[in-house]
Amino acid sequence: MALENTEKKVFFDSSVYSAEAVDMAVFILEDRMNLSVEKKENGVEVSFKSFLENFPEIFANEVLNQQCRLDVAEVTSDITKLIVSKALVSAVGGAKKNE
Repeated sequence: MALENTEKKVFFDSSVYSAEAVDMAVFILEDRMNLSVEKKENGVEVSFKSFLENFPEIFANEVLNQQCRLDVAEVTSDITKLIVSKALVSAVGGAKKNE
């Protein structure tokens, strides 16, 4: 991997990617990348000051991963709440046993 001293920018359109997904990717990868984040009116722009050859691609993949996680969590939130509630009721002995 070669170190490059140029700046690359990646723009994440808010109609596709939430700012939360970008923030989560920043949190996960910020210790391995030299990047800065600028929130724009219609999205988020991430600048890579110096980077190893494929850091922008790695970062973009992580943003996509986090957006998928958020989307799945939103779609399954009702069933997740139901499962957790049933588990908690069972744990405290509130569920009736079939005899």
